[in-house]
Amino acid sequence: MSFGMLVDGEWSYHWAEHDSYGNFLRMNTKFSNTINDITENDRGRYYLYASYGCPWAHRMIMVYELLGLDRFVKLIIVEPHISDDGWYFTSEHPDTNYHMRYLRELYLRSDSQYTGRVTIPVLWDSRDEVIVNNESSDIIKILNSQFHEFSTFDIDLFPMADCAAINDQITYYYHSMNNACYRVGFAKSQDVYEFEVRNLFIELEKLDCKLSDREYLINDQLSGADISLLPTLLRFDIAYYGVFKCNLKMLKDFHNIERYKNNLLENPAIMKTFKVDHIKSLYYKIPVLNPSAIIPLGPSMAN
Repeated sequence: MSFGMLVDGEWSYHWAEHDSYGNFLRMNTKFSNTINDITENDRGRYYLYASYGCPWAHRMIMVYELLGLDRFVKLIIVEPHISDDGWYFTSEHPDTNYHMRYLRELYLRSDSQYTGRVTIPVLWDSRDEVIVNNESSDIIKILNSQFHEFSTFDIDLFPMADCAAINDQITYYYHSMNNACYRVGFAKSQDVYEFEVRNLFIELEKLDCKLSDREYLINDQLSGADISLLPTLLRFDIAYYGVFKCNLKMLKDFHNIERYKNNLLENPAIMKTFKVDHIKSLYYKIPVLNPSAIIPLGPSMAN
């Protein structure tokens, strides 16, 4: 979440992603280009700006690690939580590209009059100094396809035969799980909250039944559908249950979902990206949801 936005190139602390009834309405991303004809000469040209805490960026980082693109594309991580001035960098999490203080500076390099939210992930072209894309569902496909030739590991998360089914699952779980948790957490009325949280748990029950006899969402292999759903599951008990009030049950009470989640975490490339401290810092330092900014010690991730 970015609590503020750029308006005609100037930072505004106004944040409006709700309707008059208190429903959370996520703003659309603004950059939706792709990349063609990548060659060896493009090594080091492209950067990924991301956060281990943000679920949308997390799915991109997982794809980046699964493919093994670190020798071709550079990954830059922002500070775990968002300041009043948006995503930012520090000496611990520096911008090694331009040495910027705030991510919004990158957006202004791309468009000096940009109006919109300053979000991650970002796929950045350092030669042309433009944001190629800032929509996670697009970026993971770009990495899987256009950058595949330069990956270390031969894995295809969007095989042609299953691509339509994978995209359908990504869209379905975006609405029913990924963004649904935000609609619960940022609801501004009791009625909206109760409606959203009940619907969310209906979908969790359905997912638990679906996973009773399978290891993956599509056929018998890891796909972009699993990678797009997993960040939400990983955040559920450690953040959404508490700060978003998604608390009718804990995720670990859904035994098939818990098994599915833990099986995916056995992949070293995925486990490498799971940073509990970054996740807690992001969500429990959202002022409108947790004014004290106290980060809980639990729950235990021993399993």
